[in-house]
Amino acid sequence: MPLFRTKPTEVEAFQFDGTSECASRLKEKWPHSVRPITDRDGVFEGYLMVGTVAGELRCMAGDWVGHENGAMWCWNAREFDRNFERNVFGLMALEQDVKLLRTALRSMRAIAFEEADTKEGLRLVISQLERSARDALFDTASHGLSSLEYGEKLELEGMVGTA
Repeated sequence: MPLFRTKPTEVEAFQFDGTSECASRLKEKWPHSVRPITDRDGVFEGYLMVGTVAGELRCMAGDWVGHENGAMWCWNAREFDRNFERNVFGLMALEQDVKLLRTALRSMRAIAFEEADTKEGLRLVISQLERSARDALFDTASHGLSSLEYGEKLELEGMVGTA
């Protein structure tokens, strides 16, 4: 019998912290789906009701409220952690990309030590390299390139020498 797995989906979600401020922000974000529960005097009772395709679900402090495939959902923290991972700049953070960027930064620092004439010059070069690494990570994510592809792009543009 063939095996199947679910396709990856992106979910916009926020963790409810149980406060009236958080409830107000979620209500503002999804006015037709999120309903903060208050007592007769209008005092917030610490939970929400979220309208989902499965009916109204109670959302307690620590639960996640989100929008998936056009539908509202409420997940408890354990279920959310089991099913979802944080998405960085619109792309999934890949461990190998992080490792490659760290390796590149170590190499650039080594070059900086060789090239800098003074301690102040060294500090300046290292801070510029760290800023460049952060920019590279952002640029990589925003353009959908892996760090390896980004390195190749920089080599082609003559911005990085090859060893």
